[in-house]
Amino acid sequence: MIEIVSPFQHIQNIKVSRQLKKKEIQNFNLNNILIHLLRAYTNQLKKKGLLTNKKIKFHNFIYYEVKNENGAINKIKIKSGNVIEIEEETTEKLTYAIVKTIISHKGNDTNNYLFFYIKWYNEIPGSENNLLGGCSQFKLCDNEKWDVIFPINIVDQQQRVHFVHNCTTIKKLRQQYNLLKSIQEKKDFATKYGISIQPSPFSYLKFNPFQQIPQDAYHAISGKIARLMEITMDLLSESGKKLFIKN
Repeated sequence: MIEIVSPFQHIQNIKVSRQLKKKEIQNFNLNNILIHLLRAYTNQLKKKGLLTNKKIKFHNFIYYEVKNENGAINKIKIKSGNVIEIEEETTEKLTYAIVKTIISHKGNDTNNYLFFYIKWYNEIPGSENNLLGGCSQFKLCDNEKWDVIFPINIVDQQQRVHFVHNCTTIKKLRQQYNLLKSIQEKKDFATKYGISIQPSPFSYLKFNPFQQIPQDAYHAISGKIARLMEITMDLLSESGKKLFIKN
């Protein structure tokens, strides 16, 4: 872990993972990244001026501590692939985004600044009226007009946002993926839609209703406990059994 001096008074003990290698970021869309970084400095941090340092470092994990108004410390751990909440300034509505990577950059004032490089989730209109228990559905979207780089101070508490994949959509994506011929096409497709290159081991699991019968917690372990007690008592001498029962 690499420790970084915080430019924010209420954020301390910042640590990031090692810098990602060039081959580890080759699937990132780095077009206009300096423009987006300049937007973050100008709009979010209120720091004017062109960037004098063009060197950007990428990391896949960050830890930091935020001191809130009551003096309590919130410990934040975020890694690539986590979903974060971002509050819109105008409507104060919560929006969601997935963290693609963490960026470290030395600003014009020589301070090291950390940023989240994100990809937005866009809510599908009317999706709350579906068969998923009223849960809204979201899809990842690419929109160069939206800001995609934000300083880490936008996240001041540990995130508890969980997204569940729509299995029907994943199945269709997997079918499209299997139709692709070249390895590079498959890698690009998997990166774009956030699916694994190889099916999960759980995809091969099968349930046998004749041998695998769901049980409640008691009946699942009661027989094993009785067997354990039987083996234990067989190992003890007569005096040991009396002492075991007494205690």
